[in-house]
Amino acid sequence: MKTIINKCVQKAGISLGVRHSLQYIKYKLQHGYDIEEHRDDDARKATILIYLKKSPKIKDTLFVNRQKVPGQRWKRGGIAFFNRARHSCEFQGSGEREILSVFVDSQYRL
Repeated sequence: MKTIINKCVQKAGISLGVRHSLQYIKYKLQHGYDIEEHRDDDARKATILIYLKKSPKIKDTLFVNRQKVPGQRWKRGGIAFFNRARHSCEFQGSGEREILSVFVDSQYRL
């Protein structure tokens, strides 16, 4: 898993010397699920969400700063947003979903 995470972080353009934290999340959805609007305290510079696995039976809608993110941007495999932007997500359907969240500190440059 460490190798996969390192490859994802490098692919996202983050040097391993940059101060960041990672969070791996695996969902096994039986039906709809909502992630309430929140800000990532560890991500003073940016939050990068990378899909590692997603069942085609899951439909998701992502909101950043209360604006719906167009599907074509989010569905490419990930998204980045900046300055502790508020975000939430709504899921419909069932299946598995795995993401890697990368939180980048503000004192470093991307």
